[in-house]
Amino acid sequence: MRRILKKILRFAVLVPVFLIDRLFARWRHYRVVSLRIRGSYPEIQPVSAWRFFSRAKTSYPQLVRRLEMARLDPKVEAAIVTISDNRLGLARAQEVARLIGALRESGKKVTCVLEGGGLRDYLIAAQADKIVLPPPSSLFITGLAMESVFLGDLLKKLDVEADLLNEGKYKNAAEMFTRNGPTKYARQMMDDLVQGLHGELTAMIASGRGVSAETVTAWIDGAPYTSKEAKAAGIVDEVAYRDEVLKAHRKKYGKKMTIPLQKQARYAERARMLRAMLENEPQVAVLVAAGPIVEKSNDRGSVNISPRQLVEVIDALRKNDDIKAVVLRVSSPGGSAFASDIIHRALERLKKKKPVIVSMGDVAASGGYYLSMAGTVIFAEGATVAGSIGVISGKVSLKGLYEKLGVKKERYAIGQNAGILSDYGTFTDSERERMRSLNHQFYLDFKRKVGAARGLSAQKVEAAAQGRVFTGTEAMRLNLVDAAGGLADALAEASKRAGTRPGKDAQVLMVEYLRAPFVPSPSLGGFSESAKVFSGASALLPDVAPLVGLVRILAKAPAMLLPFWVRSSDGDLW
Repeated sequence: MRRILKKILRFAVLVPVFLIDRLFARWRHYRVVSLRIRGSYPEIQPVSAWRFFSRAKTSYPQLVRRLEMARLDPKVEAAIVTISDNRLGLARAQEVARLIGALRESGKKVTCVLEGGGLRDYLIAAQADKIVLPPPSSLFITGLAMESVFLGDLLKKLDVEADLLNEGKYKNAAEMFTRNGPTKYARQMMDDLVQGLHGELTAMIASGRGVSAETVTAWIDGAPYTSKEAKAAGIVDEVAYRDEVLKAHRKKYGKKMTIPLQKQARYAERARMLRAMLENEPQVAVLVAAGPIVEKSNDRGSVNISPRQLVEVIDALRKNDDIKAVVLRVSSPGGSAFASDIIHRALERLKKKKPVIVSMGDVAASGGYYLSMAGTVIFAEGATVAGSIGVISGKVSLKGLYEKLGVKKERYAIGQNAGILSDYGTFTDSERERMRSLNHQFYLDFKRKVGAARGLSAQKVEAAAQGRVFTGTEAMRLNLVDAAGGLADALAEASKRAGTRPGKDAQVLMVEYLRAPFVPSPSLGGFSESAKVFSGASALLPDVAPLVGLVRILAKAPAMLLPFWVRSSDGDLW
């Protein structure tokens, strides 16, 4: 009965909207769509009363769907893409670039107005038929420059001591707080990672521009460029302002033939959704797991992953017979080992009943990979950061800092290890032994589950473990992921496994995990940005923010976290 009521409710909403759309269809004559790629395009937004009183920003799943709608729309002949202040991570920029390339390959003329920017902006622009750079713009395609922060000397001056334990020689988050430079293993891992990411970007730019990888490398080494220099080098095709590009398109295609991509996608999506419902095509749910993994989330204004929020929705999807497949979008650097395991267990139960197709975002490492390995099929972009199979635990002793400030603590405890999580001193020998044992057991269990999920021998798991991170391409070679691709590819695979007929459309439903849905929303959007990971101190002390975050996550150890925090001269990479 409930299933019938849900269908009636959705028909009651969609049919009138569709009929109104058709009634005024004659007003919607368009041949050109315009899109501005700007901002970070969050995977999901937090629960907030303000979202209902403000204009929602475009989410990343929404952006992907809109580009797919434009590619499939026979009315669209051309597209104008303007890139400014793009803050997409490397893997998401790579997928958007592929979608722009697919738009071009479908026969639509794509012009990209590149309002300055760096390598990620140019990666997307390189897939267009024509790149236009405004006269005052500069092009900073200077490559990848990563920085790892080390706070060991600073903490010594503050009399703060980090007592951290790790399993895996590459699982080196502790180095940030205990050393003033990387170990040889960390340096090797970062060198390999930078080389791999650089290779991914240069190869894709070379393919889009129809030049050799050596030519792209020479362009990068010669950057930055003025607009005239970029045109002379063949990096861009034309120097002009955006309004001049729009004027040329109006002259060619007609004065009123250009509409925003958002409107075009809305028209197309409503028609496709209603058609899928009328033809009784299967439903595919998209569930986004974004942010750090925590045992309990008390901050309703932040985006994170916790069992209390997520498992309830996973169980609801498992019990919903209307939904035939689930796409799990994972974008997480990891977090609590316990919380990761609880969510992984729920995903395993879901997979026994219906396919779970995993799409990795910019990063799906450590605890993020722990969730991902529950998938039936795992997709990752070449620039995705994946792996980090390892465990870290510990605490930070503030005893010296307290005493400097004139604060004294007196402890009263019963039990040999009663003060194991106290911030007034490092571990005793007994406490350290117990923490090492916990770490080791979690690490063994992590590797055992990787082997079982991926069908790998113990030797192959060990080669991919030790806390090391990989690009998506390398993770595929190690069989940690199944295929190269992004969210659009995962949706196509889920639709096929759900039983969608060839040439037909599945009913794609976006499911929010920040509150359990009664009726899933029949769309892929409506989310506004939230990237808060650590405490508010990060705004004032950005380089020390990881310490704050680590202390919070390690409050109940062990944890599974990325072995580093990285920034780039081209902005945050993931």
